[in-house]
Formats: sequence, structure tokens, C-alpha cells
Amino acid sequence: MVVLTWTNDSSGTWNGLNSIFFTDSTTGYVVGNSGTDFVERHKPIIAKFIIYPNPANEKISVISEGISKQEIDISIFTMNGEQVFQEQFYIQNQVDLDVNLLSKGIYLLKIQSREGIEVKKIVID
Repeated sequence: MVVLTWTNDSSGTWNGLNSIFFTDSTTGYVVGNSGTDFVERHKPIIAKFIIYPNPANEKISVISEGISKQEIDISIFTMNGEQVFQEQFYIQNQVDLDVNLLSKGIYLLKIQSREGIEVKKIVID
């Protein structure tokens, strides 16, 4: 699975930036005041985690794909941005989360590791 995410990056200029145009999923052009322009190329990030089962009603498992023996932060947010869960884990292959106290609905599960951040949609039914 390929995951494309936004990353906050500095433009390296104090000039105002006016427009951005993407020619494909990895290349963007930015233009701005006083002739400012630059090109950004990013490689897609390969997903490192699988969430199972999804939808879920009692527990979900966060399964590592090639990440081992490191700390990860897992947070769950409502679609309104309210954080309803946050905990730090020392992962080897799998973390099980109890979700039976969450109301039915759609949530965002954020996993942060040394390799980056992944955000996955989960459904509680």
C-alpha cells in the first residue's frame, strides 16, 4: 500500500508564495513574488503498519510491517479533531488496542514512529 502525506517544509524564501501546481503525485511547482519559484519532488512513503480488523468493535491490532523494537506513539481522533486516545508503545510486531469504549463512527488513527507519521481511517461499529 502506498501512502501519500503532506509534510511541513520550509520554502527557503521570505517572498510571498502565490500558487502551487502539481504535475503528478510526486512533483509540485511553486511560484511567488520577485520571481520566486522552485520544484519539489517526493517519493511515496510505503505504509509501515496494518490495522486489523477494520471495522472493529472491541479491539484493533496495529501490526508492524518492517518496524521493530522502537517506540511509537498511537493517537485516535474523532473526525472533528478531538483526541480520544493517546499512548506510547515499544513495538515489536503488534500492538492491541481496546476500542470498545469508543462510540460507533469513523476515527483517524495516527501512528508516529522514527520513520514518520501514518494516519489511517478506522471504523468502530
